[in-house]
Amino acid sequence: MLVDFLTLNLKGFKMSEYVLEAEEDISIDIDVDLEDNEDLIGQIGEIDNLSRQAISNYFLNKEMYTGELIEKSLIHLPYYISLVRNTSVSEGVLKAYRMIEDCDFKDTVSINKSSMAEDVKFVLSLIKKIQRKVSQEFVGGILLMHLELIEGIEIW
Repeated sequence: MLVDFLTLNLKGFKMSEYVLEAEEDISIDIDVDLEDNEDLIGQIGEIDNLSRQAISNYFLNKEMYTGELIEKSLIHLPYYISLVRNTSVSEGVLKAYRMIEDCDFKDTVSINKSSMAEDVKFVLSLIKKIQRKVSQEFVGGILLMHLELIEGIEIW
């Protein structure tokens, strides 16, 4: 007797799973269109190349928080490429505030009869700086990289 049915279809990859009652077998059909998957892999490779280029554009001739020049081999690690590719601006900003908050970066500055938290002012200035050098879709990840490599604030 059929208990559950699940179908996953992702760009040419189709998987159907039938879960049967106890003591009965599970049947899985997989139909993979390799040409579509190769196209998808190619697209991911192109995005990785764009991410790598954005990282290089921003971190060219910048120093780490330790005073050493940032090496290309460090900023092109798969971890950072993935971070830049997969982090939206909103995710990057939220995570940046949490990272800064953990470092007790909480002083406030009075600006035109209102107060703006120093951490907000700092993150906004970084975003503006990053946007001058890279496309919008990579700003979130590069913001986090900047905090880690240049400011010395650990990404968690």
